[in-house]
Amino acid sequence: MRPLVVAALGCALTAGRVGGSEGPVGFSAGPKVAVGKDGVRIEFAASRATDVAVEILDAKGGTVRHLAAGVLGKNAPEPLGKGMAQSLVWDRKDDLGKDVPAGNYSVRVGLGLKPALGKIENFEPLNAGEVLGLAGLPGGGVCILNRGGYPDFLPRLIVLGRDGAYVRQIFPPPAGLEPEKSPGIRFFRRGDGCWVPILGEVMPRPKDSPPFCPMAAGGGSLAVVPFGASALRLFDTGTGALAAPVAADSLGQGRGKLSPRGLAMSPDGKWFYLTGIEADGRQIRALHAVYRLPSDGSVPLRPLAGDPGKPGKGETFFDTPIGLAADKDGNILVGDSGNDRVAVFSADGRFLRAVEVRSPVFVGAMPGGGFVALSAGAPPSPARTFPAGGARLLRFGADGRQLAGEDLKTPRGVGKLCATGLAVDASKDPAIVWLSLAGEAGETGAGALLRWECRGTGLAALDPIVTSYRRPQTKGPY
Repeated sequence: MRPLVVAALGCALTAGRVGGSEGPVGFSAGPKVAVGKDGVRIEFAASRATDVAVEILDAKGGTVRHLAAGVLGKNAPEPLGKGMAQSLVWDRKDDLGKDVPAGNYSVRVGLGLKPALGKIENFEPLNAGEVLGLAGLPGGGVCILNRGGYPDFLPRLIVLGRDGAYVRQIFPPPAGLEPEKSPGIRFFRRGDGCWVPILGEVMPRPKDSPPFCPMAAGGGSLAVVPFGASALRLFDTGTGALAAPVAADSLGQGRGKLSPRGLAMSPDGKWFYLTGIEADGRQIRALHAVYRLPSDGSVPLRPLAGDPGKPGKGETFFDTPIGLAADKDGNILVGDSGNDRVAVFSADGRFLRAVEVRSPVFVGAMPGGGFVALSAGAPPSPARTFPAGGARLLRFGADGRQLAGEDLKTPRGVGKLCATGLAVDASKDPAIVWLSLAGEAGETGAGALLRWECRGTGLAALDPIVTSYRRPQTKGPY
């Protein structure tokens, strides 16, 4: 076993002038190290009162012990002493109080410091709990919505890259967002004038609602409508600003209102397309129509195709439509689950064609024509969830011919899951298909993201991403 070797590494981090005209800070006596039976003694002296931090580093430069930190002077915190000259003892233990293994260690003494974010320990941004929905972003990647963890269960909108890595967060919004630019967020002002947003009202999730949330993107905006919520929410994907609620008088729970199950957005972001149900107390019925709404809410929500109260077959009728998607030309793909088909309509509601697909619950448009669809293992009910067990992801060409099919294989250790959304990232070749999953029972914290790469005419499964916030953390010492 190698002996414990400690060397002194002094660094005066002046970062400009500290203390006005006193000049830059430095060492009046450079750091010295002496190894003894009682531990490792570290001595140094600063030229004047200043911030100081003393750390013990391992051979790779990682900090194993934050030995002391504070402002030198008569009120210096322990274990620092009064005055500019310091004598500290390291007991050869790490920050958790455990003996460090034998090896090479060094001492770093910093003076004249200023705070700056280096890294965040013990933080896994993809430990996001249930993934309630997702949408492909025009610039690449996807945005997922999760319900968040204990204690507030506040939903989060998180952007992931094509590789599945965390990129940034849209909601909760950036701290520097001005309230005047985000009229969709209620707020109050503190006594010092700072604004405090009331975020819990932006995307509430009723406890008795199914665990999914329709989402869509277009024209630089992201549309989100929590199931059962009374309005559609429109975010700026660049700034996180939230527009005023849209269609608050048409969406929600109650007779004559639409509780959305599917949502699509035109490529230019000017139109929303919705499917859904009517939830009046315990009575729930499917609405057999596709609705259209301008993104500015200037025209009331109206059926574009189908008859809400009358299921049927043929070109102009639906039976329990669910999934929606818009292709690059603005045509609308409808997962007509009760009629076992994906129907395609023009932006103004003209029937174009239909492809036979067993119980499609989600659809996604592919670049160059064609689409992908999630075929449910059993015909879906009007209101509840879409179990992942028995479901298949199917890929179709522009001519309507099925090219590939894959059974869903959920990751181990996350329990029973249901599908909550499907998105296609077509920003680069090959396109990537994303599917979000959440616990069937709700309140479980379980979730996952499945991904496939569209290689040739097939579907190649990529590594799944487990998002359970109950999964042990993999970074940090805790």
